[in-house]
Amino acid sequence: MFAGCGFCALRLAATVTQHLNETLKIKIGKELPMINQIGAYISLFGILLFLITGVILFAGVYLPLEMKLIYFVEIIHRNIYLTFLSSILIFIIGSVLGELKNFYETDLKITDEGLEFYKDQEKIELPNRKIHKLIKRRNYLISDKKITIKTIGLKKIRSPNERPKL
Repeated sequence: MFAGCGFCALRLAATVTQHLNETLKIKIGKELPMINQIGAYISLFGILLFLITGVILFAGVYLPLEMKLIYFVEIIHRNIYLTFLSSILIFIIGSVLGELKNFYETDLKITDEGLEFYKDQEKIELPNRKIHKLIKRRNYLISDKKITIKTIGLKKIRSPNERPKL
């Protein structure tokens, strides 16, 4: 109906948001720098361990069949296989720790002019002209709805349990 008509869609959005004044309870995430840094180091260790054991395992791929059988069964100890698989688990644990946040509740006030909320006892006002994009995501395993607010000033505000793209 509004395909190709950017002005019509803009006018529709303006009429929908007229006389909007609502307050919602939301959770804001606060980073935990020490735990996040430890998680980054654990992830780095997991990646290095994965690469080293992967090179050891990959070295036997181009051998002839008889030598490959001897290499993978006799020469490589089974701990290498366990190390290879556990390095993936170490990376996952490190990335979870790297993205860990402390969440607390606050009020989000939606008005005609924009959004207002408190973060660390600091009032943040986002006027409509500064909001670049609102991205809504929903995790089907957890009932929380997630929203990311991208502003024109390149500041990004994330809601709970959301991970940045690596």
